[in-house]
Amino acid sequence: MGVIIIGEYKPINFTYYNPRTSIFKSGKSDRERISVYKCNNCENCDAYKRKCCVMLNGLWWHKCPYGTIEKKEGFTKAARKCGYLVSEYKEKYGDVEYALKPLNFVCEIGDYVYLGLPHLNGYNNPIRNSDFFVDDDMIKKEDFTPEFIVGLIKYRPYALMGGEISSYQKEYVPKFCDQLKRFMPDMYTRVCEIYPEIRSLVENIDYTGKRAKLMTLLPGEVKLSTDVLEWDGELLHGKGKQISFWGLDDEEVTIIPNENTIVTICDNSTVTNETEFEE
Repeated sequence: MGVIIIGEYKPINFTYYNPRTSIFKSGKSDRERISVYKCNNCENCDAYKRKCCVMLNGLWWHKCPYGTIEKKEGFTKAARKCGYLVSEYKEKYGDVEYALKPLNFVCEIGDYVYLGLPHLNGYNNPIRNSDFFVDDDMIKKEDFTPEFIVGLIKYRPYALMGGEISSYQKEYVPKFCDQLKRFMPDMYTRVCEIYPEIRSLVENIDYTGKRAKLMTLLPGEVKLSTDVLEWDGELLHGKGKQISFWGLDDEEVTIIPNENTIVTICDNSTVTNETEFEE
């Protein structure tokens, strides 16, 4: 395993709540609050590269070995200065305001792997003891072996009061195997070598050629009309000669899409559980 160089903490995401401007009903005692997510190893995080962060998972936050969250509360809605804290932090961290989304796929985070599977740690028959996990669904990369993955596939968790949690096998295992094939193809191949039955769980799942809303795809190559362009999560990029009807050559072309822009999928790795396909 290569050496991971950890740097200084840098802000990667900023969220806030202002009771005066919130679309949700708020009381006079509700306070403005901010959260600044910081990371010291985002360059080695596959989640960050795809504009996601595991710390955004869950109702409160998800533990990450490389991350920390600065949280502050300000004035109440009834106070004259309500909104000062949010304004102050917007000025500092506006460039990363709501920059990342929750993580919902298996991936490497530095020297760790996020599994995204529930029911692994706890209940009547945990797959490993608590010390094995960083959080309930994150482990050290060295423990993420083909043999362990087969164990994840075969695992059958039981509820605290007894009885198998059937959703694990019916819903989560096929989804996990599909993500493994799309996001970690080398590891998927290694698992196939010792457990070929995994192929039946993802058989015939191929999204290339299907059309979907661009905004619901991860960064990667997509086809707009007949032209293959690079999607970075915000803009489409290409060369002028790729857009034949414009009569351009090697000029850099940037296209600003909207929420309804439809493209053709070229790479299965751009598809997530949230991808919206054209009917």
